[in-house]
Amino acid sequence: MDSFDFIMNFQKLNSERLTNCKIIVLTSSIHNGNRIKAGKMDKSIVFFNKPLTNEILIEM
Repeated sequence: MDSFDFIMNFQKLNSERLTNCKIIVLTSSIHNGNRIKAGKMDKSIVFFNKPLTNEILIEM
């Protein structure tokens, strides 16, 4: 399952608890196409590039 499969399945869940959830994607991809595609699926998706750093964790 890739991140887009996860997002599609996550969106199918119908729960009030999920309304405040944020989807964070950690990626090694340098292509903006994935960010654009994800943004069309859900505006609350946040992308960060690998490697994961302390600064990224603080920003999350």
